Amino acid sequence: MNRTCDPLLRRQLLYPLSYGGVYLSILSGWNGLVGLIGSCFAREPGLGGGSRSIEVRSVIMSSQTISPSEISKGQNEKIPKVMNVVRIDEFGGPEVVHVAEAPVPEQGPGELLVKIQAASVNPVDYKIRSGKYPAVQGDKLPYTLGRDLAGVVVACVPGETGFSIGEDVYAYVGIERGCYGEFVVVKDSEACRKPSSIEYTVAAGVPLAGITAWQGLFRHGGLQSGQTVLIHGGSGGVGHLAVQFAKAKGAKVITTVSTKNVEFAQGLGADQVIDYKIEKFEEVVDGVDLVFDLIGGETQDRSWAVLKAGGVLVCTVQEPSQEQAKSHGVRAMRYTAEPSGPELCEIAALIDRGLVIPHISKLFFLREAASAIKLVESGNSRGKVVLTVP
Repeated sequence: MNRTCDPLLRRQLLYPLSYGGVYLSILSGWNGLVGLIGSCFAREPGLGGGSRSIEVRSVIMSSQTISPSEISKGQNEKIPKVMNVVRIDEFGGPEVVHVAEAPVPEQGPGELLVKIQAASVNPVDYKIRSGKYPAVQGDKLPYTLGRDLAGVVVACVPGETGFSIGEDVYAYVGIERGCYGEFVVVKDSEACRKPSSIEYTVAAGVPLAGITAWQGLFRHGGLQSGQTVLIHGGSGGVGHLAVQFAKAKGAKVITTVSTKNVEFAQGLGADQVIDYKIEKFEEVVDGVDLVFDLIGGETQDRSWAVLKAGGVLVCTVQEPSQEQAKSHGVRAMRYTAEPSGPELCEIAALIDRGLVIPHISKLFFLREAASAIKLVESGNSRGKVVLTVP
């Protein structure tokens, strides 16, 4: 087989992993292919009892124990009337998250019924669980958690959407529908065909985080090739994708991370990585076109000084001071990501070209959602945490 090496893809990410005494390495960058050296097998109980064999063969960067990946499509299975979901009946801590039965939804005009193979965990999940997300109040309970997924189309009206039964898709869905279950209705405008080069468990980690990064950088930040962006929090779910998106579009990327994540951020392709625990970014950075702020607080307060006149500060977590923006001659805004199938397709193209590699730090079964959400809430996860669905 002849294989040529694109200079843009000639980067290696080698991370030693351990699972049951077997060391793994991840190698990327040869015609966009991702190889995983090593494999491990385990038996884990399924959601409804019994057990199943699972093979770990995913893009993973973690020293923690990793669970499953290989899942059959099952698009030929008869659609049941009832499914398992993970939901909350009241607001609170991890103890309020539980498995329940719910009717399988029916798709309407311009919609798809998708059999979920994997769903990801995002900060919005613990905010909703805790009752701290304004869009989900008590009148929405009981509420099924989860905002993004990868799966298989099992029902749609032929010719009414751009998809067919049996196609692999990934999507970030509206707040009124939850993805922590076996099926979900996805609007045609929210979905895109899953990147063909990655598994469901990897693809599921992309939609919400990827759309958040994409819209912050390009829709709201207006980032262009040749410009400089400072990304605060470049090792998290949104941040690690933002670093790669910006590099793929030809920008110079500076990012702040903690000491333990410096090497990881360098492996993502960042031009300058600042360890915020030992160095103040405002002392070594200036003339930035865009600050993409995923942290807020005093980090945002110190960011005004590094922007050039006419620059932009875009934040996901708090409304920036318009007085500060005016005094520094810059534009500033907070935004909330919106589902977008077309933007997911742009992201999928970068993934399949090998220019973007989503990183999954740990996999959980659907029934373990409470623990998965708790891990993300702790702030100790790198990249994304994903749930596999039986």
